Amino acid sequence: MNRAPVQQVPRLFALCRLIPSQRTTIWASIILLALVAPSADTARAAGSKCTAAKYNAAGQRAADKAKCFGKAVEKGGGVDSACLSKAEGMFSSLFMKAESHADCLAPKGDAGTVASTVDAFVEDITRTVTGSTGGAFVASKCNAKKIEAVATKVAAKAKCESKAARKGTAVAPRCLTNADGKFGHAIGKAEGKGDCAQKGQRATLEAKVDAFVDALMSQLQPMGTVTTTTTRTARTTTTTASTPRICCHFASGGTCNWAPSANACSGNEVPGTPGASGSVCNGATGTCTSPPASAGPCCSGVASFFSNACSGGPGETASACSAEGGTLSTGVCHPSGACVP
Repeated sequence: MNRAPVQQVPRLFALCRLIPSQRTTIWASIILLALVAPSADTARAAGSKCTAAKYNAAGQRAADKAKCFGKAVEKGGGVDSACLSKAEGMFSSLFMKAESHADCLAPKGDAGTVASTVDAFVEDITRTVTGSTGGAFVASKCNAKKIEAVATKVAAKAKCESKAARKGTAVAPRCLTNADGKFGHAIGKAEGKGDCAQKGQRATLEAKVDAFVDALMSQLQPMGTVTTTTTRTARTTTTTASTPRICCHFASGGTCNWAPSANACSGNEVPGTPGASGSVCNGATGTCTSPPASAGPCCSGVASFFSNACSGGPGETASACSAEGGTLSTGVCHPSGACVP
């Protein structure tokens, strides 16, 4: 129940000293404000049980598989295939249950795409921590605990996204803060051991987790369905309203990006070709294709295009990106303007 702040109480008592006509006018205004206030919540997009459950399924798969790798690293040797199979089975079950709901924000049947994103993330984390690409790992309690810390963090952040998707709101900053705080403590404790392959990896691992969560968001909440977007790191949490954008292809440059409208795309100083409805910017080809998009050269922070956006495709080279005032990486140009790994 909402309560009036203590400092407001004298003002409420002051109403009693007004003449009846004044009290009537003021109370009418207060009642009107009370009736109007809830409209801010009702204006938000409806939540999605399907998308919320998909986030949980993805977070569970990432956590389970990371734990499988963590156990292998702690003991030394290869990863238990039965452990991986169990994680995959759990994911399939959870994802199938999620798609039993009719309110999915992304097209159904995307389990394979999401699974691939999760598996690539877990393999990247393991490689970053251990320095090994697979096979038989060298036993290390430090490396194992770091991988397990990532597993806990990614599951926690996926739950933050899940709660927000279910309600149709922005991600709660406190939820992200809690996940970051526990992770920092866990990494510090792990790196206190003497058998780490490498120390001082907290920031690197945090960035990889946040990039992974952003990648999930781009797959599970396509542009046009997201009411709000939130910076993933709790230290810089900001919320802004999203604006639907369409894919725009520039054949002359071999690139694509996102325009606020078809007219903005075709009416640009260098005219582009608007993509079909629902198409995405494919980094591998620089064209607008049906999802999912493939990663390729991606230039973020391109001020010369549509207001600090990104541009992707074979035509994006280091020199071309630098000339446009951007930063080149490998990824998918997302409607938010970020290059998602």
